[in-house]
Amino acid sequence: MLDGDVKKLFISYMDLAELYKDNGSYEKASQYYERALALDVTFEGVPTRFKIFKQMADLSLKTKNMDAYMQYTKQYTTYLENDITNSAELAETDQQYNIQMVTQRYRELVAAKQREEDLKHWGLWASILTLLSIATYFTIARVRAYRLRRLMEKELREAMVDLNLDDL
Repeated sequence: MLDGDVKKLFISYMDLAELYKDNGSYEKASQYYERALALDVTFEGVPTRFKIFKQMADLSLKTKNMDAYMQYTKQYTTYLENDITNSAELAETDQQYNIQMVTQRYRELVAAKQREEDLKHWGLWASILTLLSIATYFTIARVRAYRLRRLMEKELREAMVDLNLDDL
C-alpha cells in the first residue's frame, strides 16, 4: 500500500472506532482502535497514537477491564511525558533562537546608530564647508564690487580733472 492509502485506512479505522464507541459497541470500537494502532502511520503535528491510547483507556474503563485501562493509561501518560519533554526542548531551542535574534538585532541597531552619528558628523562638516563657501563667495563679490567702485571713482576723478566745466 502507498503511504497515502495507509493514512486513509488509518482515518477510516479511527472513524469506525468513534462510531462504534458513540453507539455503545465498546468491543468493536476497541478492535478498530487496535487495528489503527497496528498501522505504522505518522501525521505531522497530529498526535494520533496519543488519541488512541486515551480512547482505549476510556473504553477499557467502560468495559471494566482494569488491566487494559492501566496499560493504556501508562502508554497515554508516557506519550504525554515525551510530548512535554519534546515541547520543552523545542521551547528551549526557540528561546535560544530568540535570544540570538534579539542579540543580532541589537548589534544591528548599535551599528545603525553609529552610522547615523557618523553621518551627522560628516553632515555638520559639509554644512560648515558649504556656509564657508557661500561666505567666501559673498566676501569676494563685495571686495570686487568695492574695488570696481573705487576704480570707477578714480577714473571718474581723472576724467573730471581734464574736464573744463566752463566750456559747457
